[in-house]
Amino acid sequence: MQTTTRTVNGDQKQRASLLVSVRDCVEMLVALKSGVEWIDVKEPAAGALGRPHLDVAKSIRSELIRANGGNCHFSVALGELLESSVDDLL
Repeated sequence: MQTTTRTVNGDQKQRASLLVSVRDCVEMLVALKSGVEWIDVKEPAAGALGRPHLDVAKSIRSELIRANGGNCHFSVALGELLESSVDDLL
């Protein structure tokens, strides 16, 4: 769960929003249809912070925009920092 802050009529309100981690476009579409507000892409086979292949993350993001207009938060697991250099992540 993530907490989001929204301003309604000048008042800030906090509410929880559900984050779902997905591995592919099929899982993303199921999560999106369930009403989640945050899609997180990761590869659990690579560990708890498993970084997915870049092409997989890009395809999920493209499909998310196509299916939802990008009206959903999006994040990607970057793996353990010791696994690669910062240049590999760009």
